Amino acid sequence: MEATPLVVDGVMYTTRPPNEIVALDAATGRIFWTYNYTPSPATRRVCGRVNRGLAISGNTLFLATLDARLLALDARTGQVLLEHRS
Repeated sequence: MEATPLVVDGVMYTTRPPNEIVALDAATGRIFWTYNYTPSPATRRVCGRVNRGLAISGNTLFLATLDARLLALDARTGQVLLEHRS
């Protein structure tokens, strides 16, 4: 993996290839929620099934997908708030 997990208020947010987000209790490892984004089948994977991780602002997580989309998710629930296509 090429991503560093984020830890905010005891919740760890991390990613798994290619574009899955996992929110878990940083102390116990209990999973709160997961979100799996499936990239377009036409996506050209130059460097394999990797991602660069997440960013967070307030209660919003941001993920850039392998097929050039930007997702914004509610950090508390994993619900998609916005999907921007380039």
